[in-house]
Amino acid sequence: IGRAKLDLRLIGKESARNTTFVKRKKGLEKKIYEFAALCGVDACMIIYGPNNRNSACMSKLEIWPKNQDEVYRIIDNYKKYEKEK
Repeated sequence: IGRAKLDLRLIGKESARNTTFVKRKKGLEKKIYEFAALCGVDACMIIYGPNNRNSACMSKLEIWPKNQDEVYRIIDNYKKYEKEK
């Protein structure tokens, strides 16, 4: 039996919304790590975090893997592959 359709809407409390974001981000990081390790492929993830009213920037950029050079290498490989098609 399938799941019932969820009513998607913005979480009202900002603190609860931020907590949910952090938990879901950790879950995605775990899944992409497992995917890359089990399948032996290069994978990266780019996430723009929620807006923070206390900071000057509009949203926070987060990447996985944490090594920025590795992310650029994966993106460059993807671009090369797309050009060859």
